[in-house]
Amino acid sequence: MSGRGMFGYDDAKWLRNQSKPRMKGEPNKRPIRTVDLFAGCGGLALGIAELCRRTNREHVVEVASDSDEDILEIYKSNFQPIESTSEDIDTLINGDLRTKKLTKKEIEFLNRYPNAKNPDLLLGGPPCQGHSDLNNWTR
Repeated sequence: MSGRGMFGYDDAKWLRNQSKPRMKGEPNKRPIRTVDLFAGCGGLALGIAELCRRTNREHVVEVASDSDEDILEIYKSNFQPIESTSEDIDTLINGDLRTKKLTKKEIEFLNRYPNAKNPDLLLGGPPCQGHSDLNNWTR
């Protein structure tokens, strides 16, 4: 692991920093491309959008996915993803993280959503409390 993050910071040093670091940004200010799985209404995307605003960059959501169509409509209104889907994630992505070989479903997904390939950030939100197996209050 190199220890260098997206903006060229030494990640461990950045995490130990006692003061707010200055954002360098990149000279060409290329957009930050994201794919947002389990997107909800966009809590994780909002953080990325704020980073982009502060570093004078564009934030491009290539694909947003959430099983709740109504919530996905809120996301689309807020972040204007290029593509969006409310299909079950298991019908789109089903490979093993330990292998580079893509499954048939993943190849179909990338053919259908070519902009999803090689994003700068892959976001994956945790399930909402009411739907989570970790929710010990209502299950």
